[in-house]
Amino acid sequence: MDTAARQWVWRASLLGSAVEMTHLLRTDGDQTVATLIAEGPAIVVLPYLPLATVALGRLTRA
Repeated sequence: MDTAARQWVWRASLLGSAVEMTHLLRTDGDQTVATLIAEGPAIVVLPYLPLATVALGRLTRA
C-alpha cells in the first residue's frame, strides 16, 4: 500500500490461477475517481468486477 500515492495492490491465487488487483484513487476537482486494474485469467477476474464496482463506489462516496 502506498498511502501517499493513494494506491494499493493485492495478489491472490484461486484454483491455481494468480490474480493481481491494482486500486488507484485520484481527485478530479471535488470528486474522487477510483480505478481498478485487474490482471489475471478472465474466468477469475470477470466475476469479481461487479463486486469491485460496488465496493469502489462506496469508497469514493464515503
